[in-house]
Amino acid sequence: PAALARDPTLWGITVVDLQRAQEEAQHATYTAEACDYVVVEDEAALRAALRLLPPPEPVALDIETSSSRISCIGLCQTPPRVYVVPGDIACFRGSCFGPWAAQSTFIIHNAAFDVPRLEAAGIALGAWHDTMLLHHSIYSELPQALAFVQSVYTRLPFHKGMMKFEEEEK
Repeated sequence: PAALARDPTLWGITVVDLQRAQEEAQHATYTAEACDYVVVEDEAALRAALRLLPPPEPVALDIETSSSRISCIGLCQTPPRVYVVPGDIACFRGSCFGPWAAQSTFIIHNAAFDVPRLEAAGIALGAWHDTMLLHHSIYSELPQALAFVQSVYTRLPFHKGMMKFEEEEK
C-alpha cells in the first residue's frame, strides 16, 4: 500500500497480481504448464513441423539473434508444442520456411525488432500482430518486456529469469 501511495504507476500491475493471486487461490497446488520443445534438425523435419502449423490459425514467433545473424526461430501454434528452428535451416536460400512464412499469420512480441531481421535474411512474413503494441495499448504504464507480458497473460513462469537463476546455482 505504501508503494502504491508513492508511485501510482504501480496500480496496474498490483491489480493484475491480485487477480492472478485470486485465480491461483482457487487451486490447492500450482501445476506448471508443460512445454514440449522440438528442435528441428533438417529441412525434412522443418517441412513436417510446418505441416502441423496450418493456416489460418496464427503462429507465435520469436527469434533469437547473435549480432546480425538469426540463431534460431521459435514457432508455436498449439501450446505446449514449440518448434525451435535453427537459423541456418530457416534462412537457407532453398528452405521451405520463406514461402510458408509469407502465407502465414504471426503473433510476435516486439515485431519492430524481429520483422526487419527476418526481412534482412530474405524472409517476408505474411500478416502479423505485435503483442508489445497490443499490451501497451491496454497498460501503457506497465513494463513491455516479453517476460513481463508473458507473466501477465499466461500461467507460464518468467522463463529467462529461471534460466539465469539455474546458471547462477551451478
